[in-house]
Parts: sequence; structure tokens; C-alpha cells
Amino acid sequence: MKLYYNNRHCEVLSLSELKTKTKNWKDGFSAASIGRFVLEHDGVARIEEIVNGILTTIKKNDNEDWASEEAIFEYESIFDNYRHGRMHDLVLRDTKKRVFVGIEAKVNEPFDSRDIQTAYLSGLLRRAKGESSNITSRIESLIRRTNFRQFKKEDLLLKYQLLFSMIGTACEDAEYCIFLVLVFKTSLYDEVAGTENYHDYQKFMNAITSKRISLDMDLREVEVFADEKLENKKTIYAAYEYIEAEDW
Repeated sequence: MKLYYNNRHCEVLSLSELKTKTKNWKDGFSAASIGRFVLEHDGVARIEEIVNGILTTIKKNDNEDWASEEAIFEYESIFDNYRHGRMHDLVLRDTKKRVFVGIEAKVNEPFDSRDIQTAYLSGLLRRAKGESSNITSRIESLIRRTNFRQFKKEDLLLKYQLLFSMIGTACEDAEYCIFLVLVFKTSLYDEVAGTENYHDYQKFMNAITSKRISLDMDLREVEVFADEKLENKKTIYAAYEYIEAEDW
């Protein structure tokens, strides 16, 4: 198992090295928590345990536990032809392309400060000012690819980060793609903010073509279009897990 940073541009050998590379490092919050989880608390093994639980639930473990071969902090998935893709806080994958796990780390941080409507209007405003912006085209494409049950006016208030995170996971070339939210209950964790985040996640999942497939964990089967031409439907999996981290 090797640890990398920024799409394998450099190898990570220690927590102090990761800290110097990470812009938003603050103890008790998500960037520091995912780093400590992996480098000090056997986090890769814990994530693999979650993944194998998912594979068992969908009866795809083939009687053999899955093991990742590399973990990459700040990994960017390119899902369309516009600038910037989905930046995963951490990715686990294997060279045989069996499983790709894109991880979003949270403590109290919301799923983006913007909802879909706010992000879309920001693009319209830039274009009205004569500035270049592709965000409206991107959002329209993402809405089609995310395969909403029936896109309604109130769905514009769903979190934009969740919209591009689904497609930014599905676009990867792997047999099983998993979007995994890890919420770290550090000493700074706030129950009110954490509950609000989870409700935002639930509202989004209930609006798109997804179904809960486990009573033991919040695990959902999600149907999206992996390609921009809407030719290939793809089933991915989304899970929401809490990690006790108060003593870190």
C-alpha cells in the first residue's frame, strides 16, 4: 500500500509531510481528521472493512475480501470538458480497477455553501457581466446525468457539491464505484451541524434515482449516467459513516 497526494504527483510518507501540503489543515476538522485517520489510526483498513461490508451486501465479494493498493489524498476526477473536476479528499483503488472509493470527509463543514440554484445564478451573473463561465452548462449536464426521479423547482435548493460528487465518482473506470462520506466526530464536532449535513444528504438521495439497500448502514444504490451523451447508465453506491475521533 502506497500513499500519494494530488493524483499521485508525490508520495506521502508522514503526517507532517501531508500537513505541509494541505491548504485547509486545521486540527479537529476534516482535512486533518482524514489525514490522522489514515496515517495514525489504521484508517485504510477501516475503509476497506466498510467497502467489504458493501460488497457483501450487494453479494459481490466473491468470497474474497477486497484490499486497496493505493490511497491518494486530494485526487481529482475529471467528469466533463470544463475546468476543474471533483476533488476527493481521499481515494482508495486497486490496479485491477475492481473498486474505486471516493471519500468526502466532514466534521461540521457543510456540503458546499452553495445550493444548485446559487451556483447556477453565479454563472448567469458572470455571463451578464461579459465574463466567461461554463457553470450553467455544467449544471444542466449534471442534472441530466444524475438521473433525478423528476427534477422539481425545490430540487434547485439541493447541495451543489453532492450533484457533482455523484458524477465525479461514477466517471471513474472501475467495476464498483463508491461515494463514501466519512463524518469524524472530533472534539469540535457539533451535533446540530452534523444533523443538518445528514439531512441535506438524505434530501439529495431521495430526489435522485436511488434506493437504500441495507438496514445496518446508510448504503444506497444509485443509478446515474456515467457519460455526457447519456448513453450508459451506471450503478454506483453511496454510503454515510461516522468515525469516533474525539481523542485524536
